Parts: sequence; structure tokens; C-alpha cells
Amino acid sequence: MVEYILISLVAIAVYVIINIFKKLEVSEDKVLALMDSHEDLKRRISDTITYMREIDSKGGFESDDEVGTVFDALKHELELLEDVYDIIDN
Repeated sequence: MVEYILISLVAIAVYVIINIFKKLEVSEDKVLALMDSHEDLKRRISDTITYMREIDSKGGFESDDEVGTVFDALKHELELLEDVYDIIDN
């Protein structure tokens, strides 16, 4: 009788462990996908900031006109994103 109870408990424990392991693998896959997306977003923000600085260095936009004001606002927002994502220009 005791053997049947122990066998049942072991079977239940094995089932629970296998189920948790499957859920862990799914969670790890999702975390890796999110990390890849995050790295891609950081790269895209860095590229955009570099391009905006390149455009700005040519002096193509004056801050006194409407386009220059929008350009400065966009540049400011990108710099905030740069701070949030700790993007360091090389």
C-alpha cells in the first residue's frame, strides 16, 4: 500500500517537473526574442542619432524657422532616448 502511494507521488512530481520545464523553455525563448528586439531598437536609435548629428553638422536646418524647430525637437527626443537606452557613440 505504501509503495503505491510513493509511486503515485513520484509520478505526480515527475509530471509537475516536466510541465514546469516546458513553461521555462517557452519563457526563455520569449526573453531571448525580447532581448534581440531591444538590441535592434538600440542599434536603430543609435543610427538615427548619428544620422541626425551628421545632418545637423552640415547646418542644413536653422532653428529660427519652422523646420528647424521641428528638427531640434526631434533631435532632443532622440537624445532622451539615447539616455534611456544608454547608447554610447563610438
